[in-house]
Amino acid sequence: MHKNRLTLLIADDDSNFRNIVTNRLVRRNYHVAIADCGDKAIELCRNHTFDIALIDLRLPDVNGMELIKKLKSIDEKLAIIIITGYPSVHTAVEAMSMGAHYYLTKPFKLSELEEIINRILNNPNSEITETSTPVVQKEPMGEIIGKSKKIEQVRRIIEKVADSEAPVLIIGESGSGKELVAQALHYKSLRKKFPFVTINCAALQENLLESELFGHVKGSFTGAIKDKKGLFEVADKGTLFIDEIGEMSPNLQSKLLRTLDKGEFRRVGGTQTISAKVRLVTATNKDLEMEVKEGNFREDLFFRINVITISIPPLRERKEDIPLLVDYFLERYARKSGIKKELTPGALEVLWHYHWPGNIRELFNVLERAIVLSPNKYITEKDLPTLIKPLSKPSKKPSPITPLKELERDQILLALSVEKGNKTRAAAALGINRRQLYRLMKKHNIF
Repeated sequence: MHKNRLTLLIADDDSNFRNIVTNRLVRRNYHVAIADCGDKAIELCRNHTFDIALIDLRLPDVNGMELIKKLKSIDEKLAIIIITGYPSVHTAVEAMSMGAHYYLTKPFKLSELEEIINRILNNPNSEITETSTPVVQKEPMGEIIGKSKKIEQVRRIIEKVADSEAPVLIIGESGSGKELVAQALHYKSLRKKFPFVTINCAALQENLLESELFGHVKGSFTGAIKDKKGLFEVADKGTLFIDEIGEMSPNLQSKLLRTLDKGEFRRVGGTQTISAKVRLVTATNKDLEMEVKEGNFREDLFFRINVITISIPPLRERKEDIPLLVDYFLERYARKSGIKKELTPGALEVLWHYHWPGNIRELFNVLERAIVLSPNKYITEKDLPTLIKPLSKPSKKPSPITPLKELERDQILLALSVEKGNKTRAAAALGINRRQLYRLMKKHNIF
């Protein structure tokens, strides 16, 4: 890898997607080359050296798998990230056999792509995985920020139950910091020297989720070219964090319950019984008791995972922590990028009065956007999105009419916020297709 400046190749025929990703990576001081077809990607690789290639599996002139093979023949050290809107076990396994490193499902958050790039930098020989699914962490990834009474109560519970073997269910809205609590439980426990492994049930189809949790044997399905360990095996003696467990299918709920009761399982397609000792931590943004009543979640599994419950307060219920969270993010961003910014009192007041439906994740997204768009050292009210500003604040020339440009931008931001950043669902809510949404996001500088 280049020590001074990372070089990336993006091969995708969607110009809006290429532009959005390129703009983000260039701001991170990466050198980026783009190709709208496979032949151009091959030509670029023959004439230049790249550290990482982002390849769409569906290009107009060449099959993505064939492109992986050709690029690897040109440069066997090239790290490849597959991007696709049509994920499956078969394509993931086939991509792995061709030499791909990661498998990223559209639509995805740019922060997820950056996380993958960092993983490749730290471990260029890592095997394929799907982002936001199996992630093995050997060091703590963050800390719980805040001094409010509610967050202090969460800390006290963590201290009390960290060394327990009892399963923990973490309840909280999306973006409230459930994974940080799971990390704290692990790194304050006797298991901290062993793996902390995470998987998100909402990010995977049922068959792929089963394979990731329990592993599979060679030949168990088309494309299973070798045996693969499941995350229960990977997390042995450590902690397995299953996020969004409320999204798990009934069939997988049954298999998970049997595994928890017996402490053993079988890989997909296998006959050998495998034992694993893990501390299970789960999380959800759903009301699982209601899901049980409606028949969507097994009652016996609910009782099994809900031995200890930790409830994470939404940001709107601990607003006194906002200044600390702002300082934490600005300092962290400065360490990574070298860009130092400060908030004016007026801007901080705007953040304080907003209700934050997306919680800490939304706050950090707003701050990052403000850092990028602010031309000066200080972030003012003008640098913040219109969506979070008080509607009652009068302008110099009051008018009952809101400009169409502002309405359009606010509706896009609202849709993205409501749909938690999922661009496909946000586009559907707005009555447009995803390509049109990308074009509007570029028009309004929404990244």
